[in-house]
Amino acid sequence: LHPETASDVVRGVEFAREHGVGISVKVVGHSYFGSSTARGALLIKMSTNYPQYGMGGSLIECDSDVDFTGGKTVDGAACDLATARGKRAYIRVGGGELFDTAYRAVFFDWNEDEANENKYHFVGGYCGTVSAAGGWMHSGGLSGASMRLHGIGIDQVLHVEMVTPRGEHVRFGPTAWEDQEGYQYPRTTEVTGYCNARPHEADESLWEWTECEGEIDFADLWYAVRGGGGGTFGIVTSLYYQLHDLPGSVQRVVAFDAQLETREDLKKTTAIVYDYLKL
Repeated sequence: LHPETASDVVRGVEFAREHGVGISVKVVGHSYFGSSTARGALLIKMSTNYPQYGMGGSLIECDSDVDFTGGKTVDGAACDLATARGKRAYIRVGGGELFDTAYRAVFFDWNEDEANENKYHFVGGYCGTVSAAGGWMHSGGLSGASMRLHGIGIDQVLHVEMVTPRGEHVRFGPTAWEDQEGYQYPRTTEVTGYCNARPHEADESLWEWTECEGEIDFADLWYAVRGGGGGTFGIVTSLYYQLHDLPGSVQRVVAFDAQLETREDLKKTTAIVYDYLKL
């Protein structure tokens, strides 16, 4: 199954439940163990046709004129938490989106636009072909991009949208927190979630987020999804990541054999790094 909308994912899960078929979830398959593939199961491949929200301009500044209605909307919930963490913006990525497109949305489309006064940094996977919403985040999210300064991948998540194994289309995230000495970010004390009352609706503007009819422990789900393994507790359809102010300068230390300086490939690589970091 190559879903184009969250409703396609819901129907896929419902089909599997009805016919007693297992489900495996794959974005791009960055797994040495092939854990995104299972024999005799319905494979839901998220990266083929699913929306790439980042490239669609999903970066939101929380001090903008957007009406967040006091945190009752997903934008409001994400911005409330981002603001409590001292962050000014976030980006939404699709369940099949890669870091390549998400990085381009932040570092190029936004940061290189002279009309945007604030410039941002996105903590994510080192390789652009890794999924921004798949096994990387589900497994904790180690990052070569300043994780020692801002934390690992799961520390960046503000809100989660997913389809549960029962076919419920849900979204959830922290709604209460408290500062804790010795920690960089506030400790979550309450997680609130909602169910889409129109899970088969393809048009997102017509989704209706309401109280869930069935019992869902969103507090447990919040911790389980962020580190419990890819596709284990549901199928993520989008994530909301906090963004950080872009560092004013970058220090780069390189050690290599001086004899390699004449190699053409090394020169090209160095030129690309300089251009990317704007050194």
